[in-house]
Amino acid sequence: HELIAATRAAARRGGILLDRLSNVSGRRELHPSPTDLRVLMADIRLMATPSLPPDVTLEVNIGNIDSPLLLDAGFLQDTLLNLILNARDALGQRPGRITVSLLAVEMLWLEIRVGDTGPGFSPEALKHALDPFFTTKRNDEGSGLGLSIVYDFAQMSGGHVKIANTSAGALVTLRLPLRSAAQKSTPRFVLLVEDSPEIRTSVRQMLRDLGHTVLEATSADEAENLAGITDIDTVLTDITLDSTRTGLDLVRNLKAGARVPRLRMMTSLPATNPTRQTAAAEFPLLAKPFTIDQLRHFLDHQP
Repeated sequence: HELIAATRAAARRGGILLDRLSNVSGRRELHPSPTDLRVLMADIRLMATPSLPPDVTLEVNIGNIDSPLLLDAGFLQDTLLNLILNARDALGQRPGRITVSLLAVEMLWLEIRVGDTGPGFSPEALKHALDPFFTTKRNDEGSGLGLSIVYDFAQMSGGHVKIANTSAGALVTLRLPLRSAAQKSTPRFVLLVEDSPEIRTSVRQMLRDLGHTVLEATSADEAENLAGITDIDTVLTDITLDSTRTGLDLVRNLKAGARVPRLRMMTSLPATNPTRQTAAAEFPLLAKPFTIDQLRHFLDHQP
């Protein structure tokens, strides 16, 4: 079960990374969704451990956090992996320990601490480590962007980051706003439009697990014929369909006829794709791949 979970997490993460790589030259935006920190940290441990020397241990401590939080899981994962690998490099050839601790503070903040038992930050690093392109690594081994990316994530999230030395070694502390994710979904009658049988089956099951009634279509023409059925209140369609008309054509026509009140789109097209950009400007859009919690948040909280 652990290997299956790791494989699924890697596949899901690969899809997310491909989506982000396509938009790497643009300004990165936050995409909060319900995030189970215990699942996230289990994924991080599986990804980070193979890159650590045998005599370096990784400890993860999750405190008083029991329910999912609204976070950009991918951005947070990148941030923590960055900090863990920085700590590994700081330890060098020494045996040691890297500790990641997560705690809710005053019910206002999610505090994340990443510490190591290395030599700590130099005086110069304490002053400039958060500056872009500052690095203490030699021979072009580092870009100097690691901690500045951590800083950007904290700032964009409405939080802050601090670096310090302790008696044990270096310590990086992030504080992010603590936002609980609602778990209840309003039952809906959803028309799911997807031409891939495998993806349609997966999304259909997610929707049913969330308590929704699902009707399926594989093309824009078929979906338009079904959209008049009484009580259908939501259309969720892929942009790319196996026909001459796209999902964007479909929702535009449904909007013009005021036939369905809630129109939603999903896609695996890259962020730089013109059709995706046009669709995202007109309708709520969910990037594939997504989890059931991300789907829940998308259907419940998008206007």
